[in-house]
Amino acid sequence: MKRNAPVLLLAAIVLVVATVALSGCGVVAQLPGPTSIMVTITTSPPSSLAAGGTASVAATVSNDTAGAGVSWSCTPSSTCGSFNPVSTMSGASTMYTAPSAPPAGGQVVIMAASMTDSTKKANTSVMITGSSSNAGLNGRYALLLTAATGNQGTSVIAASVTADGKGLITGGVEELTAPGFYDLVDIVTDGTYSIDASGHGTMRIHTANLETLVFSFVLTSASHALMVEVDGDPASGTLDLQQPAGASFTAAQISGNYSFVMDGVDNSGALKYMSLGGSFAADGIGSLTAGTLDINNGGAFSTTSFTGSFTAPDSNGRGTMHVNSGRSFVYYIISSKVLRVLEGDNISFVGGSAYARGAAGSTTAALSGKFVYQHHGWSSPGRTVTAGQFSADGTGRITAGLSDSNFGGSPTIVNMGKSVTGTYLISGSPSGTLTLSDAAGTSTCNLYLVDPALNILDPSNSSGGGGALLLHTDASIIGTGILIPQVVSGTPSFSQNHGLNLVNSVDPANMVNVDEVHLVGRLSSDGAANFTGTADYGQNGAYYPNVVKGNTLSGTFAADSVNPGHFTGSFTLGTDPAIALFPFITPAVSTFQVSYYQASASQALVIQTDTSADAWGYLLKQQLP
Repeated sequence: MKRNAPVLLLAAIVLVVATVALSGCGVVAQLPGPTSIMVTITTSPPSSLAAGGTASVAATVSNDTAGAGVSWSCTPSSTCGSFNPVSTMSGASTMYTAPSAPPAGGQVVIMAASMTDSTKKANTSVMITGSSSNAGLNGRYALLLTAATGNQGTSVIAASVTADGKGLITGGVEELTAPGFYDLVDIVTDGTYSIDASGHGTMRIHTANLETLVFSFVLTSASHALMVEVDGDPASGTLDLQQPAGASFTAAQISGNYSFVMDGVDNSGALKYMSLGGSFAADGIGSLTAGTLDINNGGAFSTTSFTGSFTAPDSNGRGTMHVNSGRSFVYYIISSKVLRVLEGDNISFVGGSAYARGAAGSTTAALSGKFVYQHHGWSSPGRTVTAGQFSADGTGRITAGLSDSNFGGSPTIVNMGKSVTGTYLISGSPSGTLTLSDAAGTSTCNLYLVDPALNILDPSNSSGGGGALLLHTDASIIGTGILIPQVVSGTPSFSQNHGLNLVNSVDPANMVNVDEVHLVGRLSSDGAANFTGTADYGQNGAYYPNVVKGNTLSGTFAADSVNPGHFTGSFTLGTDPAIALFPFITPAVSTFQVSYYQASASQALVIQTDTSADAWGYLLKQQLP
């Protein structure tokens, strides 16, 4: 036996090794056994759905010999909506109903689980957006709309109107400044408005001077809307809830340091294009100090220091500012940090906004990080519009930029995909200088920092961001612009619903044969590549003051893989009898190309990138209650 022991041990070892080897080679996996159940959502809901809305969803179960189907659920469990039926056979649809109000954060996760093995499941997400009604406007609202050219010439319309939350305008004040009209203040006697569930609305107001003004708008929140005049003299701009709601306005609200820019024309006889900007301090009592007024008047730049006074806002939030340089301005208060402003002395016809500015003692380091930007104005070929993105290094250099520009008459001249470089300087003041080389050429600008807690495009939006206002200071372009901090994800896209404002001015620099279009629309994104929606727009033409309401508007977007936050795409208007009259659409084609520069998931700048016209504007995500 002792002599045979090594032989037996060797046999045992061989048997063990063989067993391990066979297991490692997958012999066990080849034995008969169950195949794992898999669940796949085959019909997904849209990327966004209005509160209370419905969508069909379906899921398929593979490898389920019991054929038991799926059960449906969602999170957050108490506020995510419901399903009818709550269980379906494989491949069959159920109807998902969104909750009556969006949950915290707005996102709902829909889950389909195997009835045979509940650990096997699939999920998809949908953003729940609020819906709107006439109750969406309730309180006192300030509006400011501008037109660079048109039937009234360069014009600014400002107003404060009171909405009762039920469809009635119960009072307010309205004024227009334009060549031949001057600053005429008119009492709003009454009016009506109507808002559908999507946030699209119309407003009609009547004044003591027997005017009737008609507007279309798209609510992006209960406190902000994009607005266009649609009564034959189009202009576009914003509607904002005035704060504090339901309380009296006081001089104490006009307190602190402000930056401002305005655009329009000079009234010295030649109606030269003109832009102005600057800063001032208000003491909350009635005095203005430490003011700087920078003016680009037809390419001639000047700077004047000023002091002055202001009146307390009246019951409509309207007040006046008088500066010792001889100019007077009208303001409408949005909040203590934001004013809508127009010149009210007929020296020039300009309008714009004043924002609480950045901190005193600011340095070049105050401008650091990624930004999107847009500037627009007049140059020798005509209207010039530019949009882009860049990085500011905090030491005075602009790098890693991309931009598009469109300028001139019809056809326009387009420069696409041009790099952006430049330098800037901020030294001890919230104001500074910027030299920018982009698709529009090289420009010098003054920049005025904005309080980082403010959102330039939507002042009541608590997301903030700050940035800066721009004023061109040389003769290359007479105009203004904005810088907005860029915060985008690693895979940026568009989702949910957006309001859109586009402005187009195909007009020679001498203001003859004016031809301007203003558009406001509402778009829904599929989260992948497409927009669908409707738009209202009108032409501010000398001979064809046409208005189109409710036309279909669709769009596309494709992410730039090299430059995160940049997208290319197009917009297409539906067939309309008046389409040939609109200069950004050639008679036979209703599609025009665009670039998007996304500042964040809720806002993006837009510029047209073909030669049919030079439309520009922005998108704001709807955040309805």
